[in-house]
Amino acid sequence: MNNTQIIKMLTATSESVKSAHKRIDKADRLARCISKLAVNVGTLSAEVKGLAAETAGVREGLKTQGERIGKLENAPDEKWKSLMGYVLCALISSGVGAIVINLI
Repeated sequence: MNNTQIIKMLTATSESVKSAHKRIDKADRLARCISKLAVNVGTLSAEVKGLAAETAGVREGLKTQGERIGKLENAPDEKWKSLMGYVLCALISSGVGAIVINLI
């Protein structure tokens, strides 16, 4: 091998090494980005779990509130039914009293 061939080989090797270093640098930057992404996904996952727990509490509160509102909405019906029961009882008592008075 002569000097020219050796210089060409060294130049080619040097270019190959530079190219390899560039690819390694790109891979390193990509690995750092992926690492940051993994940390962010972990944080996001924890926040979603917290929101899910919070939502479950709100859902339970809404259920309880719905039950209470249902009771309030039904209260006038119950009072009306009770009043009608008293009126019916009074009418029946009056009728029975009138019958008993006529029999005596």
